[in-house]
Amino acid sequence: MTGKVPLWSDQREALEARGLHGSEAIELARRLTAPARHAARVEAAKAAARAATGNHGAGAPAVLCLVEAGGIGGRAGCGTLLPGERATVRLPAFSELGKGRHQAGDGPAWTAAIAQAGQEFARIDGPVDAELVLRPALVPALSPGYVVELASGSTVIGRAVVPPPWLAAVARRAIARAILVGGDLGAASAALAAALAPSPSPTAEA
Repeated sequence: MTGKVPLWSDQREALEARGLHGSEAIELARRLTAPARHAARVEAAKAAARAATGNHGAGAPAVLCLVEAGGIGGRAGCGTLLPGERATVRLPAFSELGKGRHQAGDGPAWTAAIAQAGQEFARIDGPVDAELVLRPALVPALSPGYVVELASGSTVIGRAVVPPPWLAAVARRAIARAILVGGDLGAASAALAAALAPSPSPTAEA
């Protein structure tokens, strides 16, 4: 589903009805109209993230968007951090955008829009002084006990609950980052183990 996001196919048909023709002219028209389509996708991504997080502040929507931008799958299960194609499945919050899959024809365009939405959410209260980093955070009251938080230096911008496959991907990227540039390996390793742990089976009452 694309909601109110304009499609190039519809725009091209309307422009051709007005007399546009020829490959060069059509390509020029596609490029000229692309920024408006991207902006519409960014706004749709923001709306989806707000709806999924209850419209409370910008921190949790920022987390969801940037977790989705990283994805799952890929080499070593790290999503986009390491070389290799990420999996096609999206977080449920974004599964109704476009065709709903990263590997679909419109997938990369939507992924780029979701990533930009996350960056804009993260900066809604002002400039960010340090690099944005996603990492697992322990919340004992939750099961499996971890959420994903977005931080800039020592400042936590927001937190959000994500399904275990996405928590595992964030934990793997945190481990890779710690190995490559330094940092705590213990917390990310524990989060990865928690995300991969099988769900407890319900027990029958005696």
